[in-house]
Amino acid sequence: MTELLLQTIINGIIVGAIYGIIGCSLSMIYGTMRIVNFAHGEIVVSGSYLTYVVVTVFALPVFFAVPVVMVVFLALGALLYLPIVPRLLKNEDHELPSFLAMYGVSLVVSSLLIIFFEADTRSLDVGMTPAFVKLSSIVIPTTRLVALGLGVVIIGLIWFVLYRTIYGKALRATIMNRQAIAVIGLPHKKVSMIAFSVAIMLAGLTGLLTALVFPAFNPMGGMEITLIAFVVIVIGGLANPVGAIAGGIFFGVVEQLTVLYGGQSIAQIVSYLALILVVYLLPNGILGGRSK
Repeated sequence: MTELLLQTIINGIIVGAIYGIIGCSLSMIYGTMRIVNFAHGEIVVSGSYLTYVVVTVFALPVFFAVPVVMVVFLALGALLYLPIVPRLLKNEDHELPSFLAMYGVSLVVSSLLIIFFEADTRSLDVGMTPAFVKLSSIVIPTTRLVALGLGVVIIGLIWFVLYRTIYGKALRATIMNRQAIAVIGLPHKKVSMIAFSVAIMLAGLTGLLTALVFPAFNPMGGMEITLIAFVVIVIGGLANPVGAIAGGIFFGVVEQLTVLYGGQSIAQIVSYLALILVVYLLPNGILGGRSK
């Protein structure tokens, strides 16, 4: 039983790290621009399908998909930003208009996925050898370990950029006070565009990770991912990218433990009850502390 519990916690950390990266990228967009990106889940699913094309259609190793996804989704982020976001930011209160606009984007993206890939569920066969890694009595699929390794690298890069580069400091300053940044003359519009494009790129990379960890994906799976992303950023603290990663790991571990002890049917109930408890006790998120 101890080995099963440990394996469940490891699975929860792996899944939670992916949830955290999804939430981190969503938090970057909301924090810098107060844009509610309701198309975030569809972007993640699109990353899974692009990985599927690279691995299955072109028969390339999954690691070749990493630079492809980065370049394609970085460009996609810029293409989405330019015609939509500056227009939205002209509104004094742009959260509701952004929600409606990005919901429209989500419908377009999911429809395009159905057109190109139909509504069939797809899975990624990377053919890794060995298929499983055994650590004592704990057995972990190799694909999950690879996903965890890539996730750790991505999280490390996020931390480095946010806290050790001038662009990261500008991004965090924009999250803290966008108006003040504009007053002192920092190029907040440029920072916002970079943040949006990088966030979309991270969402695409997370699609690659989800294709490795979860058994299947389909064009209609974006809504559930978007909801998880919003739950994660609420748990970790709104507009707190690092908090979103912590929130994702917390949510993932709770979800997997619930599956172990209560079954899949009540896993979501317990996970969302945990969300309510966190919001009640720590309205600013688990890294934000208790409100005075």
